[in-house]
Amino acid sequence: MTGIWGLGIPRRPLSPDERPPRSRGARTAIATALWVGLLPLPCAAAYTIGHTSAVGNDLTSAIVALAVFLTPYAVVSTALADNVSLNKRDMFVKRTNWMWRAAYLPYRDWPPLSDEIGRWTRIDIPGSDLRVFRRV
Repeated sequence: MTGIWGLGIPRRPLSPDERPPRSRGARTAIATALWVGLLPLPCAAAYTIGHTSAVGNDLTSAIVALAVFLTPYAVVSTALADNVSLNKRDMFVKRTNWMWRAAYLPYRDWPPLSDEIGRWTRIDIPGSDLRVFRRV
């Protein structure tokens, strides 16, 4: 292994009592469910609230609708930031697909950051050459 993949990360085989990493199809389904739950559903709720709010002010209705739309995304992304190797600011600014990463937890297939090296171990999956890591 070269680069960040080989910086002294210990290796071990997948133990018999561990669930193997999710398949690509399962990971896609979970990431899609996260996306639908965090973007289109709150957007529809925000649209409904913004158009039916009885506050009597369009600006107030828009602010309430925006809060309803952004709150689930902000709460979930902030809670998962450390687990997907991004800081809380990067969850909103970077184009990294953190939902794709979150769908693979507790495993990970992206290289650990330099300050995460001691917290992860590489798992050797029988019959696979995937680089899969799990928290120690």
